[in-house]
Amino acid sequence: PSTKSRGMARVAMVAFAALLLPHEVEVLSIRPPPAGPVGLRHTSNPLRLLTPRPFHQKPRHPTRAGDDVRVRMVGAESLFVANNLAAVPLWSLMILFPKSRKAQSVMSSMAIFLPFIALYVFNLITSFTKPEISVAASSFSSLSGLAALFSHQAVVSSSWSHHICFDLFVGRWIFFDALRNRVPATLSLIATMLFGPIGLLLHLITRILLSKEGPKDALTDGVTDSLSDENLLRMVDDN
Repeated sequence: PSTKSRGMARVAMVAFAALLLPHEVEVLSIRPPPAGPVGLRHTSNPLRLLTPRPFHQKPRHPTRAGDDVRVRMVGAESLFVANNLAAVPLWSLMILFPKSRKAQSVMSSMAIFLPFIALYVFNLITSFTKPEISVAASSFSSLSGLAALFSHQAVVSSSWSHHICFDLFVGRWIFFDALRNRVPATLSLIATMLFGPIGLLLHLITRILLSKEGPKDALTDGVTDSLSDENLLRMVDDN
């Protein structure tokens, strides 16, 4: 990968961490110290003082002896919000600044999908580690089973991550395909963001009606749309 691609990947992962870590994640929660003034001599574990905890949150005592460490997973609601916060800037770049070279440069990198992939995998793991969801998933081949599965917030959040990532992938293709064919894509991108397949259909109709030389794509000119970084930008410039 190019230096630019690696840089974009680092930025994407930092953005992902920034969305999640300050809000809900508490990786380790060590047993609270005995009652009394907080200090090293009053606690059996000095690491307890370094444990991040929101100011408004009261210490929770372990439910049984020996329960020194608890892992608190990020809630489905937080992951839902993180997906939205990560997607909105990218959609805004494509819709509001389609001619901007900086917007094109950002969208040309596949690294933009890393936060969404990470969120989806995390969603999936946290969903199916719950016994009640695993049981519901065993009958998802029927509509009633699927409805039962989607009665759990964690499953809905996982599905939302799935849709956000794939809608953005289609939106990115529309963005560069519109540049290649010199057709407007604002309405198509908005429709894709909100209604998925309807936006894709709108773009396909738009390029048939408005493209002066006929639609260009990988089938007609042999240039794939999955390129990244400077190769993709060079393709746009050449057209």
